[in-house]
Amino acid sequence: MAPWLRIVPGVKAHCNVDVEARVEAGEAWVETLLACGQLEEAAAVTAELAAICHHKGLQLPWVKVLLLLARVHQAAGSVVCALPYALSCRNLCKELHLELLAAAATCTLAELCLALGKACCHVASLLAMLRASLPLVLGQGSMHLQVRTQLAIANCVLSSASPEELVADPDAALAPLAAAAEGAVKLGALRMQAEAYHLQAVVYNSLGRLEERDLAASHFQRCDHIAC
Repeated sequence: MAPWLRIVPGVKAHCNVDVEARVEAGEAWVETLLACGQLEEAAAVTAELAAICHHKGLQLPWVKVLLLLARVHQAAGSVVCALPYALSCRNLCKELHLELLAAAATCTLAELCLALGKACCHVASLLAMLRASLPLVLGQGSMHLQVRTQLAIANCVLSSASPEELVADPDAALAPLAAAAEGAVKLGALRMQAEAYHLQAVVYNSLGRLEERDLAASHFQRCDHIAC
């Protein structure tokens, strides 16, 4: 029996279990594997989930699997391969009115586009979509999704704002970064903490706020040291 099937209570190797419960168990297992950096196994489980959804004609689980496929490719550094899955997931979410899942897909899409560089994506439209989905994410999303969304907003701002615009409205970047750092600390997510503190130090440095820059830099160095 596949390891992820053991997550479902009462599952036996050859019984006809509830397929959606199997898919949910698989999704949780893929998230665990991604967090542990076990990309090959995560890809194998995701492919198995996709086959189950296709065979059984499961619409909602298939939408979730699309996002998993995007995230597996993203984690492997295959941004171009991940983009079609993220786009398809977001489009289907909008058709099916799956707003929270659409917000997660939007976050992944923003991360992918930013990884390609601002010349390859529409940063302004992504930023607008992220900000529009933020109230729902903060109200109903997991802490992990909240932190990812805040980091994506900050990265979009920093990717598109001119130095003059950043000086005029530093909180456009600093507010989401502070929220991301706070959430990442609660999660114990060192890599996301390190990203938030690093970006804070960059922003404070550009603003000439050296004491705050040094504090953010010291937090970054601590997280980076522990993560390594």
